[in-house]
Amino acid sequence: MDISIIAAQLVKEKVISHDPNSVKALNGGTTSTVYLLDEKYVVKLNEAEVIREEANFLSFYEENSLFSKLLYKEPLHTYFVYSFLEGNTLCKQGYKRSTLRTLVKEVINKYKMVQGQKAGDGKKVRFNLGMNF
Repeated sequence: MDISIIAAQLVKEKVISHDPNSVKALNGGTTSTVYLLDEKYVVKLNEAEVIREEANFLSFYEENSLFSKLLYKEPLHTYFVYSFLEGNTLCKQGYKRSTLRTLVKEVINKYKMVQGQKAGDGKKVRFNLGMNF
């Protein structure tokens, strides 16, 4: 889907207030196509199931400041929009331990079991990460 068509739809849906002044294709992902609009909004396109699961993940962790905020999920799950978090993936020596500790405290320790499952019921236990595995 053409990003200009998506941008027009986002204006129509009042996700963004105007046509973006800048559109930048981002790289570094695996299978998704990702665009940055006005240095504020990320539009991510992929297969419907991937978009659905990733949007569910952001929705599940909406109160967690470690993750971007889900702003819009296209009804047919062709793309979603989330807030841009500035930064990079490089980790200076010494910060990796701190980052991992934060992930454990703020994400892993807050996993919730999927409804209808109990630990010890003989079934493989699944946790709700906002994604289905």
